[in-house]
Amino acid sequence: MTIKTVGERLSWLRYVSSLTQAEVGELAELSHACVGHIENEIRRPLAETLARVASVFGCSLDWLASGIGPAPSPTAVRAAVAAAARQRDAVAVARQRRGIA
Repeated sequence: MTIKTVGERLSWLRYVSSLTQAEVGELAELSHACVGHIENEIRRPLAETLARVASVFGCSLDWLASGIGPAPSPTAVRAAVAAAARQRDAVAVARQRRGIA
């Protein structure tokens, strides 16, 4: 599979994981607008931003940023997203127990 731009790769990752831009933003600690700007090639994201997104989807930063290397399988993407959501939920519970908003 050849997906030419970082925006197209992010869009594909969202498609296979059935996430909205807002959901990706929440998991990656980015705004939904930032996710939309990346997908629509409105702005070039920082490496740190792409690293957060790659972590959520369990893909390599090289693949996400430039298409180098193999694309992750849809099954692996969905598993990584589920793990990221569990981690987010665990952090939220821990913060709530400590009284941190």
